[in-house]
Amino acid sequence: RVCFHSVLSMIFSDDTRKKEGGNCTYCPIEDDDQGNKSFYFRLRRYNFDDNETVKKFIPGVVHVGTTIGDLMSLRHGLSAEEVSRNLDAVGLNSIRLKKPSLAQSIFDELGKLFY
Repeated sequence: RVCFHSVLSMIFSDDTRKKEGGNCTYCPIEDDDQGNKSFYFRLRRYNFDDNETVKKFIPGVVHVGTTIGDLMSLRHGLSAEEVSRNLDAVGLNSIRLKKPSLAQSIFDELGKLFY
């Protein structure tokens, strides 16, 4: 099947089409209290931009400035509005990890070749 697909792709190739390959990963989409959609992929939050011209998920970004003066202006902290905007853009400052079971932890520790 893969060989057949490769032969047909070579015969009917379109150079303007994006190349296939890589991995396909499905991420669950979350809705917040305001109805905004987002998902996390490789420790990064992607938010749905509902703008008429965009209509796609874009990575969340927090702009902290480009000069030392911009950074110095943040030394007294953020306002409640800035905190809310940053939280909506990138989410909580935490990493979601799956906690292993006790049996898995013991197996991982004792199952190594060189203990």
